[in-house]
This record gives sequence, structure tokens and C-alpha cells, in this order.
Amino acid sequence: MTINYIPNDPRAAGFSIMRGQTPRPSRSTARAHFDMPPSPPQARYARGTPQFLHWQAREAALAALEMFEAVRGAPLMRWARAVPVKRLRLDPDAGEDLNAYYTGRAVQFFHYPIGGTVVQSGISTDVVAHEIGHALLDALWPELWGAEFLEAGAFHEAFGDCVAILTALNDRALRRELVASAKVNKTNVLETTAEDLSWAIKQLEPNHNASVPRRAHNKLRWTLPSSLPADGPPGALIAEIHSFGQVFSGCFYDLIGLLYANAPSKTEAQLWKAAETAGRLLFSAAENAPMTLRLFQSVGRAMAQQDQVMFAGAHYELISQAFRMHNILLGSSAMIAPRSELAGKAAGRGAVKLNAAANEDARHRLGAAAGTRLGKRAVKLGGMAMAELSHRRAIDLSGIAGFLKGVRAHGPEAILVGALPSRVGVAAVMSAVPDASATEQEVRAFVAGLAARGQIKHNGAGNTVQRSAIAPPGVGARKTRPTVGYPVTHRIAHRGGVKTLERACFACGCRVHHGETS
Repeated sequence: MTINYIPNDPRAAGFSIMRGQTPRPSRSTARAHFDMPPSPPQARYARGTPQFLHWQAREAALAALEMFEAVRGAPLMRWARAVPVKRLRLDPDAGEDLNAYYTGRAVQFFHYPIGGTVVQSGISTDVVAHEIGHALLDALWPELWGAEFLEAGAFHEAFGDCVAILTALNDRALRRELVASAKVNKTNVLETTAEDLSWAIKQLEPNHNASVPRRAHNKLRWTLPSSLPADGPPGALIAEIHSFGQVFSGCFYDLIGLLYANAPSKTEAQLWKAAETAGRLLFSAAENAPMTLRLFQSVGRAMAQQDQVMFAGAHYELISQAFRMHNILLGSSAMIAPRSELAGKAAGRGAVKLNAAANEDARHRLGAAAGTRLGKRAVKLGGMAMAELSHRRAIDLSGIAGFLKGVRAHGPEAILVGALPSRVGVAAVMSAVPDASATEQEVRAFVAGLAARGQIKHNGAGNTVQRSAIAPPGVGARKTRPTVGYPVTHRIAHRGGVKTLERACFACGCRVHHGETS
């Protein structure tokens, strides 16, 4: 039996929109899989029916996971936050909203009526694969979830877009069409994501920054995030994670383009080889890159380091060129150079083990409070096993907004520690020591942007940021006039008697608020 399937986005103009295909088999419950309602009988359901939506969302999610495991070369055995850890809930339609969420325990998609059209985020393979991308990165690097600085969130969004692009490129039919169009290194529908959702946002608020699709083929250049405005017109680079994430997705797609341009032939097989190479480097870097405020550079350097191990450094110049095109300079060898000797002792080959004295010295260098238990993450860069030791610096958010008085957020700070091969038992600090004042500045700047855009839920409600007072033509017959803003992604919780800012979800869309009666 076959089902109807849209392999990219419903508004991917000029490419195959819908086709019939045999659905992918259900995953083994011994591996990470999806928890969905029972599937309806296999049939070629019409778009707009709940049966089509179910099969479409299921197929897109499995396509993203299938791509990830094929490129990574290993199965995904568990999710980061789902309970139980092997099952991630997938809701094809969780209600009325113009959004899609990754909550840690679920990926959720929504519908929203605009005129005679009901926009469903779950029918876009772009959007579904993007949300699965959040879950995949969370499994590789769970510490990023609670890292409250812009490049951490922006890398999460960029990773989701990279997964969506790779999922599209893993589809041979789409790949063939792209090669035939001769637009691999030009604007095209596979490097463009979530066209349908962006179209819907544009109908409600033409001036919303997300009212144009995100593009990985772009000329955006990295700049200090705190120097950017909190909001801006459609497509402008702003200090918001979806917008700023395009800088990194630009580096990634340019790497694919450079690899393809240097391939011996311009075939769909060579295009997939280029995408697969870039994907392998990205996934390995996401698992091993050091946590720093300049996370895009850290991941790029880690990609260059992993290229040494995976491909004997064959792609170093192209990796450097791709990041340099977006104003990110790598110089990857400096990332793991010994800086100073650490007190105490180190042992182990596969993973660095430190004694109590070494851990205490690391705590002191990080400026963590006495008695703080450091986080430890095993990383391997350029074939060298190291330990990343970290703590979460508490940052007072008072003065940013009235409701944030007495609230704190956390900025992660970390150092790499490695055992010196030339001296048995001696550990060395292999990275720069974080600057506490820079951490505070970045966290406060990030939270200020959240507050300005109304993305923090507090006292049972989110800030209401007025963007559009009058419903534009074609929105449909409603008793209220919608205002359109940014989705609520954070909340204030009480942890140990302290009000703490926490991430609630990653969201890909906008927030529609119905207030004034029309």
C-alpha cells in the first residue's frame, strides 16, 4: 500500500509537491522512536484530512531520523529528556497555533485558519525535520538546552535547519531535481526552509522578521550578538535565535556547495557525497565541540578537527573558507593547545580521569563557588580524548524588566582538560579560561531580547507585545483582531527558593494573540 507524501514544503515552488510512496516501517522499540496515535489504514488520503496529516508527519519524522543515523553511521538509542527516554511523543496536530514546538518530551505541530486556507505546520517536511533536529541535537549535546546565551539557542535553530536540508538532500528525487536546476550554489527550495509557515506569518503581519523563509544560501556575516537589535524587518539579522542561526546554517550550506563545486562531476550522487561529508562533520562536532560563548566558531573549529581524523584533513581549507565567508575565523589548532598545568593527577586513555586535587583546581579556575560539583563531559577532538569541566554561573537579571527583579539565569562556563602524553599523570588546561564578565554580559543581553519580544512567561502569562492591531484582509471571519508576536519559549520557575529563568521549548513560528473584539 502507498500513502501520499510531500517530501519538502508545500510551497517549495517548482519541485515535486506530492507523490505516492510506501511508508517507512516502524522503528524498533529498542532504539529511540516516536510515540504517536495509532496509524489509520494505509491509503492515498487527500491533503487536509487528518489521515493525511498523520502519515505525512510520521513519514517526515522518520525520514529525518533515518538520514541522521545514515550520516552519523550509528543508531540513536535514546532521546535526551523524553520519559521514557526511548519514546518521543509526536503530535501531528496539537491545536490552533501558527507554530511548531520541541518541548524536550514531545514535538508538536499545529493548525491555523487563514482565509480559506488552514495552514498545518505538520505537513511541511521542512518543519517536522527541523523540530526533530532540535531533539537530535538535544540527544548529542543536552547541556545546550539550558545555556542562556544567543549563540547556544541560535545553533539549536541552525542545527534544525541543517537537519531539514540534509533530509531533503537525502531524498534522491529532490536531489535529482536540484542538480537538474543547476541551482545548488544559488537560491533554491532545498536550502530554503518553512516557506508555508512564513507565508502564513506574512498574511498576519507582513513586517514580522519571520514573514520571509529562512535561507541557508545567504550572505549574512557574524557580528557580536549584543550589538544587534532585538527586532527588525523581514529577513533582517537581529538578536533572535532563528534569525542569527542563519549565520551558521549559511556556513554549513556553503560547505556543501564548496564540496560539490570541487567534486569530479556534477551528479546527484556527488551532491549527496558532499552533503553527507558536511553532515558527518557537523554531527561529530555537535557531540564534541567545547562550550564557549562563541559557539559558532567552536563548532566550526571542531568540524575542522574532526576532518583531520575522518578525512585526513582533506577538507580543512573548504571548511575554513565556508566559515570565513560568514566572518567566522577558525584557526582550529589553537582550540586544544596546552595552556597551563593543572594541579593533581590525571589518568586514562579513552577518557580523562582527574583526582580530587585536579577537580578542585579546575573549580577554582572556573570561579565556581566552593563545593560546586562540576559537570563533566567526555569529548574527543582531533583524535585526542579530553574532559570538559563546567559549571553554570548564576546571573542576576534585575534591571532588565520589572518582572525579572530577583530572577536569575545561568550561563555555562567550561574548560577542556587533557592528559599530557609526554608526562604520565599530568593534566593540562587545553582551552581558554572563561571570562565571568563576558558571560554575564551575554546572558543579560540575550534575556533582554527575550523580554523585549515578549518571549518569557511570568505570573501565568507571557508579555503581550503589540505588533498588529488590525487583522489584514483574508485572515478569516473572527470575533477578535489578532496581534502577532514571537512565541513564548521561557518561563520563570522557583528552584530551591530562587526565581530562575528556564527554557520551556524551542518554537518555530509566531504567537497569535486574540484580544480586542472586532
